[in-house]
Amino acid sequence: MNIASITFNYDTKKQVKGYTIYVDGKAGDVQSFSGQVNIGKDELDLSFILNLVQEKIGETFTKEQPE
Repeated sequence: MNIASITFNYDTKKQVKGYTIYVDGKAGDVQSFSGQVNIGKDELDLSFILNLVQEKIGETFTKEQPE
């Protein structure tokens, strides 16, 4: 099974209320499947992504700035 995408779901105050995760895959040689699962924000913590992005952006600026 593959995660095809993760979509953020927002409430009326533009706060993340959860995620829709789309999956696809193949069962055997012929059958394929796809589907989606809705998960609440408390069930999935994606804060590590923010930390990773901040780290990578910091590395990019450090490499591009002359000493």
